[in-house]
Amino acid sequence: MASGFLDRVFGWFEPKRRWHRVFASAEEAIAALPDGVGVLYTISGKPTLLLRSGTQLHAIENRCPHEGKSLEHARMGPTGLMCPFHRHAIRLSDGLDVSQPGCGKTSVFPAKWEADGWYVER
Repeated sequence: MASGFLDRVFGWFEPKRRWHRVFASAEEAIAALPDGVGVLYTISGKPTLLLRSGTQLHAIENRCPHEGKSLEHARMGPTGLMCPFHRHAIRLSDGLDVSQPGCGKTSVFPAKWEADGWYVER
């Protein structure tokens, strides 16, 4: 009970995530997202980088873990998503900067296909 009170008073909680439909069809996603290139979208009022790798959709916070810069126009490289400013590789499974250990990580959001489109949880 006390921790719930503190969460409300001090804001020590993460807002609840919910699923947002970002594309109504696979064709729409393919047309909007070039394979292997990050495109910036606003989901739940927050900048979110969407990336299509073949038929997989990835969603990641639009923030380089190295210096906090935008990842818009980032491209897939051999070891992950490459920051367009620093060429650091970001692993899409967990957002970890694999180029420089200890540099940090960025948030990764679940994405899924349903019968009526692609969804991202944010």
